[in-house]
Amino acid sequence: MNKPNKEDFQQIISLMTKDATKNSKMKIGISTQKIFMVSPRNELIIEFDQNNKEIIIRTMLINHKRRGIGSYIVDFLKKYAREKGYEKVSMIDVKFTDVEKFAKKHGFEDMLTVDYRFEYRLPTEALEGVS
Repeated sequence: MNKPNKEDFQQIISLMTKDATKNSKMKIGISTQKIFMVSPRNELIIEFDQNNKEIIIRTMLINHKRRGIGSYIVDFLKKYAREKGYEKVSMIDVKFTDVEKFAKKHGFEDMLTVDYRFEYRLPTEALEGVS
């Protein structure tokens, strides 16, 4: 599991930038454990916990809802997790309208914790052959 790189996330960066208001600028940051994209109306923060083999969506605020951007992000992260050797994708403390419905639609399980944790565990067969 290597540091996430900007090139891997270019499509998400592009979607989030297009969804931001026309006069605002998207700030993008990336480190060994986190990537963030922030504008006045959009925010996406993703953590990479390599010790627990988990990708965590900390914040996902999208200006224009119901256009498939959130679904694209989740589907992308599931694929990225599989390719990079992570075992699960989680949403923690992500609060937006219908988050529970969104999570269940994408195969996440409500962990019934105080931090509003939803987890998606990659199927075991998806992990075979991943190094």
